[in-house]
Amino acid sequence: MVASDDWSDTDDFRLIDSLYTLDACCMEEVDWDELMEH
Repeated sequence: MVASDDWSDTDDFRLIDSLYTLDACCMEEVDWDELMEH
């Protein structure tokens, strides 16, 4: 995704912020398709 310019450095920070806000205890609790805006 980085090579095709679909993912930028700021997306890393947005992903971490979204995961922190979600406060999930494990990967199974995360709805990965709805975690970030597409």
